[in-house]
Amino acid sequence: MKKYNRELLSAAYIDHQINLIVLATREGIANCRILETGMKIGELSLPEDFNGVLLWSLIDNRPFLRCMHGYGLCLWKLKRFEEAEKVFERMLWLNPSDNQGVRFIIYHVKERKPWREYY
Repeated sequence: MKKYNRELLSAAYIDHQINLIVLATREGIANCRILETGMKIGELSLPEDFNGVLLWSLIDNRPFLRCMHGYGLCLWKLKRFEEAEKVFERMLWLNPSDNQGVRFIIYHVKERKPWREYY
């Protein structure tokens, strides 16, 4: 039986989850469960109590960071502000260069402003 790299399988699965969300979004369906599953799979790939950095410049980190971003947005849309805030704060710790622009939206979440498409 062929052995597979756990991290690569996780990244591929998360990318697959993101593709499902893109398709669901085109149909007007927001599915937080798919993003949450992808995020949890990514977290399983990290060492326990990981407090390091996941740089966007390392391409294998992107599926997990994209999944986190989508999950945070989904929570925000559902007005689950505290959960969304935690996701976005974790993203800023993991990727301090914030290539996804979380720093521009986290304040809206902290102020409990409803999600709007143009943020």
